[in-house]
Amino acid sequence: CRIEPPMSLVDFGDLHVYPSDPARQVAATTAEMHLVALNSARQLVLGGEHTLSFPLFAGVARAAAGRNDGAVGYVQIDHHFDFGDRSVLHGPYYHGSNARRIAELPDMGPRRLGFVGAGDFTSAAQYDGLVEQGAAIRGMVDIRRLGIERCLTDVLDSVLRHCTSLYVSLDIDVCDTSAAPGTGHVTVGGLTAAELLAVPAILRRYPVRALDVMEVNPLLDPGGATAHLAARFLFEWLMVAPAS
Repeated sequence: CRIEPPMSLVDFGDLHVYPSDPARQVAATTAEMHLVALNSARQLVLGGEHTLSFPLFAGVARAAAGRNDGAVGYVQIDHHFDFGDRSVLHGPYYHGSNARRIAELPDMGPRRLGFVGAGDFTSAAQYDGLVEQGAAIRGMVDIRRLGIERCLTDVLDSVLRHCTSLYVSLDIDVCDTSAAPGTGHVTVGGLTAAELLAVPAILRRYPVRALDVMEVNPLLDPGGATAHLAARFLFEWLMVAPAS
């Protein structure tokens, strides 16, 4: 591999957190991410619970619209679709509804949504609805048959037909628990570490405006394997040039 020359990296610090107030959290995160996106060329966010991807995307998309940069598509690399509607405890904002809330944004729609790595049980109605409305989907069955590069490329190409840039969200539970035990969901049959580390070079070939990494919980992984895997993923995306 080839390491690129140093780029200008700026740490904007932590966003504000409002425990037990999801609506306030969504509003604040959207506003703060909008400001970050107006003052940077690309954005990288470390989470955090996956609810955050909804307001983060909303802030990035608002900044792109304000700059007349065109529409932003959303690609989620995750073991789940996160297309639920409401939680009994949290209402419309929770870690299982973030993609649905993104789909409901003005002028968004499912054709600007893509999902890679889904393998867990989900609502048949959710899945059928996404397929019927044109969302791009490649699950673990496809990945085992066709490989991660083909499946990720298929989804990115499909979404990019309906937008000019991409927001990519990585939920670390897309990985098998043997590779990433430090997360809130036990995934059996997910991506291997090698498959995950093939993703950054593919993403570097596309106009990725923003990327987040969600659901890494070091407290659940005393050995640190999950944090090391996430850090290596980010290093590959930021610093390693794709092969020519």
